[in-house]
Amino acid sequence: ALLLGLLLLPGLAGAHTEAGPAAEVGFEQRLGEQVPRDLTFRDEAGRPVTLAEAGAGKPVALMLLYYRCTMLCPVILDAALRTLPALPFQPGKEFTIVTLSIDPRETPQQAARKQAETLARAEVSVPPGGWRFLTGEQEAITRLARAVGFRYRYEAEEDEYAHAAGLVLLTAGGRVSRYFYGVELAPRDLRLGLVEAFGSGKGRPAR
Repeated sequence: ALLLGLLLLPGLAGAHTEAGPAAEVGFEQRLGEQVPRDLTFRDEAGRPVTLAEAGAGKPVALMLLYYRCTMLCPVILDAALRTLPALPFQPGKEFTIVTLSIDPRETPQQAARKQAETLARAEVSVPPGGWRFLTGEQEAITRLARAVGFRYRYEAEEDEYAHAAGLVLLTAGGRVSRYFYGVELAPRDLRLGLVEAFGSGKGRPAR
């Protein structure tokens, strides 16, 4: 019950019940912040890819987690999977989902396995390019996390990360557009957020 309560606290969920002070773990809203789109990560095949390339010129639903996590991270991915069938937009067509591991030790092979596991459970058609699973070096991870206000902490004793639960929407140009906290995604709110993420309306979905 305590763990569930922590998961439902907006922006303050941790990898375990001792997530630490809120000042260390959570989201700090940075609406309108321009993220560094030239940051380079590794895709599921181990190829270098910039954040701009991963987004493919579309709004991005960004999730920061790590692939070997067995508690909170699968719950976050499941929330996204439950929401997709209720959306009028399709990943890979109107927007891109980008999942980035916050653990610099994780490999493209782990990312590829997590991608395959996740897409196999999707109830809608999601091309691999529509939902990216990336890994990267610590510097690039840290810069992106800071840009979107994502605070997390490594717990050496447990070899786990305490981190927030949520999703950050970026515009096609790479600006922070909206935050979604917790482990549930309301399809209506996400739909409206995606429409907003198109900014000027150029290329905006008509649905």
